[in-house]
Amino acid sequence: VGPRPLVRELRDGGMADSTAPTALEDAEGCGGAVGRAGTFGGVQVGDARSHFNVETNAIYVQEPAELRGDYEAAIGDFGVPLYGGELAGKLVAPQTNEKGCESFGSGSFYSEDPNVPTIALIDRGDCYFIEKAFHAQQAGAAAVVVVDDRVEPLITMSNPEDESSVRDLINEVTIPTVLVMKEFGEQLKEALRSRQNVLIELSWMESISHPDDRVEWEMWTTSNDACGPSCDQQASFKVNAARVAMQLEKKGYAKFTPHYKIRRCKPQNEDCDRSCIHNGRYCAVGHIDYPFNETFAEREIILENKRQVCMFDYLQKAEMPDMWWKYVAGYAENCKIEDGNFGDACSSRIMQGLNVPNTDDLLQSVRECMGNTREDKLHPLLELEIEAENDRFNAGHGRIVLLPTLVVNTEQYRGRLEMGSVLRAICSGFEETTEPAMCLQKGLQVNECDDDNACWKNPDPELSEEHSSSCLDTFRGHICTCPKGYIGDGYQCEEMNECTLGLDDCSQKCVNTPGGYMCECHPGFEKVGETQCVLRDSCAVDNGGCEQTCHSSAHGSTCSCKEGYNLSGDGRTCQDIDECKIGTDECDQICINTTPRESAGFKYVCGCEPGYTLDISDPMLRKCTSNENMLRKWGIEPKKHHAQATVLEIALMTVVSVVIVFCVGYAYYKWRLKRVWDKEIRSILSEYVPLDEKPDTNLLAEAMQKESQKRSGVDPVNVQT
Repeated sequence: VGPRPLVRELRDGGMADSTAPTALEDAEGCGGAVGRAGTFGGVQVGDARSHFNVETNAIYVQEPAELRGDYEAAIGDFGVPLYGGELAGKLVAPQTNEKGCESFGSGSFYSEDPNVPTIALIDRGDCYFIEKAFHAQQAGAAAVVVVDDRVEPLITMSNPEDESSVRDLINEVTIPTVLVMKEFGEQLKEALRSRQNVLIELSWMESISHPDDRVEWEMWTTSNDACGPSCDQQASFKVNAARVAMQLEKKGYAKFTPHYKIRRCKPQNEDCDRSCIHNGRYCAVGHIDYPFNETFAEREIILENKRQVCMFDYLQKAEMPDMWWKYVAGYAENCKIEDGNFGDACSSRIMQGLNVPNTDDLLQSVRECMGNTREDKLHPLLELEIEAENDRFNAGHGRIVLLPTLVVNTEQYRGRLEMGSVLRAICSGFEETTEPAMCLQKGLQVNECDDDNACWKNPDPELSEEHSSSCLDTFRGHICTCPKGYIGDGYQCEEMNECTLGLDDCSQKCVNTPGGYMCECHPGFEKVGETQCVLRDSCAVDNGGCEQTCHSSAHGSTCSCKEGYNLSGDGRTCQDIDECKIGTDECDQICINTTPRESAGFKYVCGCEPGYTLDISDPMLRKCTSNENMLRKWGIEPKKHHAQATVLEIALMTVVSVVIVFCVGYAYYKWRLKRVWDKEIRSILSEYVPLDEKPDTNLLAEAMQKESQKRSGVDPVNVQT
C-alpha cells in the first residue's frame, strides 16, 4: 500500500493531535491520503488550527437564568445536522457511563413530554465520537452535546472509517452531534448536578449563509474508487445525487462546480512517473488499496481527474454543466478499478452515451484538453484547481483537508454524505421564500403552516376564515402576513382604520369596514367606479361652470361654444373668433369683425373701399362694385348727371342698401329668436308632456304667447283678465 500519512489518530474521534506535522505537504508521502475517514478520511493532516476550518452552530441557553445567553459549538462530521433549523429540548447527563462508550439502558433519554425532546450531554474520551452518538440515539436522545476534556479551541469530530468496528455506524447515526468547549460544558454539568432544569436550543439557522435565490456549491472529490469505504461512499453519492443535482442545475436554482485536490510529487519519496503527470507537477491525493495497486497506479487516478476537469470545462461552455453529473455517475457505476475497466476506453464509452448535441466534438475537445500528459509544462485547468484551494485558504475558509468535502455558499458541509442530508444544507443556502419546491417536501422539513396556531387567527368566528393571517411555509420555518386591512407582524394583527389614517382614496366619504373600507357620496352625487363621486346632472348647478353650452356625463360636465366662438384654455369660457384676422371671412374688400351675441348672430360684416359700394345683388352683401356700376344697375347713366347729382344718387343708394341690410338682418334676428323661444318652450312643456309625444298645437301657441308677454314685461294673468 505504501507509507501512511504521518498523523497520530486520537482514539475518540480520529482528530489530529497538536504534535502532527505543521504543513499539509509534510503529511503526504507516497500514497498518502487525506479524507473523511481513516487514512483517507476522518484524519486531519497538518496543524488543524492553522489549516482546517471548523464549522459551527449556535447554542442558546434558556434556563437556568445565570447561564442564559448564546454560545458556540462545533458541528460533527457525521449524523444529520439540522441545517436551516433549530432543536429545543431538555439537557440530560447520564449518572453513569458519562462518556457514552457503552450502551445506555433502554429509554434512558426518552422524554416524558413529547413536545420537549431530550438532548444528551456526554463527556469526551475513551471511544470514538460516533460511538457516543450511536449509544445516545439508541437510548432515545434527539441530539448529543459532547463536552471537550481539554482546554482548546473547538475541533471537528470526524469518522475513523479504518476502524471496522465502527465503520457501519456511519449510516446508523441520524441525529445531530455537536462539541462544546470544556469551560462551557462544565458549567452545564454543574447546573445539572445542582438539580436545575437546563433547557437549550441548538440552532443551525446561520451555519450556512443564505444571501440570495441561488446556491453556489462545490464538491472536492476524486475519481478513485479503490481507497476503501470513503471512496465507495463518494462513488455511491455521485450515483444517487445525480438526478437531484441535475434538476437544481437545469432550473437555475444552483450552480455546481467540481474540484479535485492536487499535490506536487516528492521525488525523494516516490516514483513520480508512476504517481503523477506532467513530470511530477500534478499528483492525485489518495492511494489505491491492495491488490488493485498492483494493476493500477495513482497516475491513472490523476489522469481521470484531469479528464473530468476537461469534461466540465467543455460542458460549462456548452451551457450543459448538469451533464457532468451524468458522466461521473455513469463512470462510477461502470468504470471501476476492481473490475479492471478504469481508464480512457471506458470513459469514451460513457461520453458517447451522453445526450449532447455533438458527441464527436466533445470527444475531440477532451482529447485536446488532455494533451501530452508526459510533457513538463503547466496545464491551465489543473493550475486553476490549485489556485482555487489557495484562494479559499487566503479568504479565511481553511484548507480542504477531508475528501470528499462539500462546500455550500463558502461554508464546508458537515454530516453524512447522502443526498437527503446534503440537500438540507443546500436548501438552507437559499434566501427565505426563494427555495424551490423540493426543499419543502415532507421528510426534509416540517410544514409549520399545518399548525392552526402558526399565525394570527381572527377571534371573530364570522371573520376568521377570510380575515386571518396567511401562512407561507419556508424551509427555515414559516412567514405570517396580516390580512388586507390589518396591521401587525402576522403573528399578532389588529384592524387598521384606513379612513382615520388617511390611507383611503375616496373623493367624498370613507366608511371603515372589516379588512378594508368603502366609499360613499354626498346627496345629489353618484359613485363612479369604487372611489369617485360626480353630480347626477353636472350641468344643473351654474350651467356646470360653462359660459355657453354644458354637457353632463358620468365624469362631470364638459363645455362647448356656439358657432363663431372657440373654447378658452380654461375649458369653461368662450372667445369670439376674429374671422377677419384669421382670414376665414368671405368679404370682397373690407372685413369688420363683430360679436355674434351683439350683432344678431353675424360673425362679421363687409365694407368697401372709397369709390365702391356693397353689391346689393349679392344676398350675403360681401361683394363690392364700383359706384358707376351701381348707378347703371339702377338705370342711371353716370355721364348724364352732374357730379353733385351723382353724389346724391350714390348717397341715396347707400341709404337704400343700408335699409335693405337692416331689414335682412332684422329678419334673420327674428328667425333666430323664434328658434330660441321654441327651444325654451319645448323645455318647459317637457315637464308636462312626454318628449316622445307631439304636443297639442293650441297648447304650444298659448305657451308661446305667454312666454312672449313675459319677455315683454306684461303679466299674462292680467292680460287674460
